[in-house]
Parts: sequence; structure tokens; C-alpha cells
Amino acid sequence: MVSFKFRKVRSTRLENRGFLAADWKKTETGREAKFYKLTRKGRKQLDAEAASWQRLIEGVGLILGIAERGAQ
Repeated sequence: MVSFKFRKVRSTRLENRGFLAADWKKTETGREAKFYKLTRKGRKQLDAEAASWQRLIEGVGLILGIAERGAQ
């Protein structure tokens, strides 16, 4: 899984919902930082959100295609 640093406010909310798991680790510079991983529940939610956005994109594309054909 890819680890990454994330903004505290959003990450706390996502962590509380079970979408992220967090670990404290040392960075290359030696300071402690919190790193996050996407959980299975988080991956499932991400996939659902991506599918929802894809449906929206397709719907807007249909509308724009109809509008484009109507203008010709």
C-alpha cells in the first residue's frame, strides 16, 4: 500500500470513519510524522466515489453532446 502524509483535519475524519490507518514513523530528516494507509473499507469507499464521479462525467458528456448537436 502507498503511504503518504495527509492534512490533519481531513485525515482525522477519514481515520475515524475507518477509511485510513495511521502510523507514526521517522522521515528522511529524522523527525516524527504520521503516515496514512488506505484501509480495505477506504478502498471500497474510494471505488464507490470514483464510480459515482464517472457516472456524472458520462451524464455531462451526454448533455454536452446533445447541446453540441442541437447548435449545428
